[in-house]
Amino acid sequence: TDLLRISTQSKVSLADWEKVYAASSQLISSARCELDALDQDSQVSKLNDSKVGMPVSISPLALDYLDTNLSHYLSSEGKFNPFKVRHAPKLIEVEDQAVTKLVEFVLGNTLLTSYIIDTLDELLRGTGISSYLISTPQIYVGRGDVDWQVEFEHPLGSENVEAAIRNSSIQMATRDNSHKMITHRQKSIVRNPFANEDVAPSVLGLILQHNDSQTQARVITELAMGKSHTLEVKPILQEIALSAWVLNPSGEFVQLLPAAEAG
Repeated sequence: TDLLRISTQSKVSLADWEKVYAASSQLISSARCELDALDQDSQVSKLNDSKVGMPVSISPLALDYLDTNLSHYLSSEGKFNPFKVRHAPKLIEVEDQAVTKLVEFVLGNTLLTSYIIDTLDELLRGTGISSYLISTPQIYVGRGDVDWQVEFEHPLGSENVEAAIRNSSIQMATRDNSHKMITHRQKSIVRNPFANEDVAPSVLGLILQHNDSQTQARVITELAMGKSHTLEVKPILQEIALSAWVLNPSGEFVQLLPAAEAG
């Protein structure tokens, strides 16, 4: 089993991400080819078969949604990015209701933590659970039999989740307020600008305001050095961002340089 451990003490190299992405792209493409050859009822049945790497029930409408909304995280080789979460009304039905093991999905592009946290916030809205409680400095990315799996662990323990939520101060920012963040107890969570209309743009969105890779690298470097542009970035997000490829407004993947190289 391939296992990458991302922590505040170690950075995942671009070579590691490329290996993960190549495998996920291959899985995405092969699964989509299988599905496209089937009628609607057979598609739903096939998606329940773990052999295609998605042991969850996804409707064809959900596939279209994933195609449209997650394309920012895929290259031209990938068509969609199936994922498994605790609650996904209208999209995915899952059996696992555990609080500490919420996400299992096929990886697309990096800035991984930002995307997962935003997905959790959206899909957990109204459930009384906050993704902040599961976003810790340790994320484990491993290769299962057919899936890439991402597992979050948090120190609070599920018995303390409700109390922690009651004691949290949550501020919601809209897409129009481009530099605001959702905060819990003064700790900011990086947001994904592409997920929904009522979530705040993320560090990725801030970077993509600039069209040239040199300026993007400078912004990411400043973020990592604590010049927050009104955003506070957790150490784990800094590390991922500094070794990330992002999609620029021209539709090209741009490598963000490590701080030492960015000048």
